[in-house]
Amino acid sequence: MDTHQSAQEDNFNNDHIVTDWLVAISDLYDYYEQLESWVNKAVIKQDKPQDSTHFMGQCPVHQLVSLVIRMEAELEILIQDMDQLAQVEPSPSKQHCQKLIAHTLRLTQLNQQAQTKLYLVSLPAS
Repeated sequence: MDTHQSAQEDNFNNDHIVTDWLVAISDLYDYYEQLESWVNKAVIKQDKPQDSTHFMGQCPVHQLVSLVIRMEAELEILIQDMDQLAQVEPSPSKQHCQKLIAHTLRLTQLNQQAQTKLYLVSLPAS
């Protein structure tokens, strides 16, 4: 394999890593907005004295709040990691890619949890 072909493959892999990360972060934002909306509805609903429920659909409100907090924390970690890497290595490196891969995995896990919670919220309370 020549150097030119190897560089093209590395660029393809890096592009793939960045694309996966962009999809995961975009999805996280969308899910975060939806979850935050449900949490706000739950807070308004709980302010009514006749309503003592702590569920939205079939999902406990505290689980929604907890997930929103974890999403915010993950974004903070991501920002800190990328800022630290940018100070050490201004141009993209393998370490950048490894960090993006790790963050993408965590973002994907949070997104899957968000999908589950949003599904539970959509179910009628039984």
